[in-house]
Amino acid sequence: MRFRIMLFLTCLTLLAVFAPAQFDYYLPQVANGVAGNFGLRTSFIFFNNSIFAADVTLRLTDDNGNPMSVTFPSQAPGSEFNIPLGAGETRILETNGQGDLIAGAAHVSSDMPIGVSGVFSIYIDGVFTAEAGIGASTPVSGFIIPVDATGLFNTGLALFNSDETDANLTLTLRDTAGEVLNTTDIVLGAGRHTAQFVAGGFFPGVSNIRGTLEVASDIAIAAQTLRQYQTPLSYTSIPVVPVDSFDTEFFLPQVANGGGFKTTFLVFNLSETPSDVTLTLTKDDGTPFPVTIPGTKATGSQFQFTLGAYESRFLQTDGSGDLTAGAAMVTTTSPVGVSSIFTYSDGAGNFITEAGVGNSL
Repeated sequence: MRFRIMLFLTCLTLLAVFAPAQFDYYLPQVANGVAGNFGLRTSFIFFNNSIFAADVTLRLTDDNGNPMSVTFPSQAPGSEFNIPLGAGETRILETNGQGDLIAGAAHVSSDMPIGVSGVFSIYIDGVFTAEAGIGASTPVSGFIIPVDATGLFNTGLALFNSDETDANLTLTLRDTAGEVLNTTDIVLGAGRHTAQFVAGGFFPGVSNIRGTLEVASDIAIAAQTLRQYQTPLSYTSIPVVPVDSFDTEFFLPQVANGGGFKTTFLVFNLSETPSDVTLTLTKDDGTPFPVTIPGTKATGSQFQFTLGAYESRFLQTDGSGDLTAGAAMVTTTSPVGVSSIFTYSDGAGNFITEAGVGNSL
């Protein structure tokens, strides 16, 4: 009886805490429709891991902040959808991919904390080709992303200003040595969205570069990075890293090399303070996982280097040997950004697809 009373009081306390609150989530890039032989659909994934039901609202807006109408199967077209989410329930809603291609952003609000993510599905001539997952973005006023615009790669950035005030942004592009290549200022109006490639888009005269892009805004905005490989078309999502991050320890729960797989480690300094970096790889059983990374001194399971002010490194395993999987840990002496990318190629070394892996907390 005492246990039941305590459980009842706990539930009442939780209800009192959560009842007046609103929890907001942002997906800075949403797309649906067809342009030529190219088609896109967006799936929205909502999951409620609490013991209480959640009342969820999904609002979609276009580049200008106006309602963006889409159609989910078995539902009428619209730009705003109410989604009741029971305790422990998961809902997946995928747009139907019909109509002219449109893009924008999504704002999800809930009266309970929930999980929110999305998936882009790409179709060529109506045939499924690739997809990329994206997580909800927390608005920040300053962040850094890795940029790769070499060969058939380019890096895209989606920005969403959910505020009622215009956002004034300064974009600073740096090379891998941390040297400033170019800067530009843009205004992202209240409620507006934009998505462009870094090379050839935000910076029209720039090409064939690797490095980082820093975005500084006078108000918090939501952002998402999408790295594109041109042919065969592939997209990889990479999280943005706030400039005020304090993270110096990172865990990448999946690393693979060999049998057509390579793993790229993207490590970039967030400030002028030099950072000593240690990358350690282990196999499934916890033993050392030796790999070869071209440009480093030797084959091994641990690599150490120093990142100077705003410097970045793109370290890719060479893919030699039989397929081996494991994990990686990165430790640093000052805050940096870290993510990784799996690349899969065929027996002739031709690119097939890739997927991004972020830090696992």
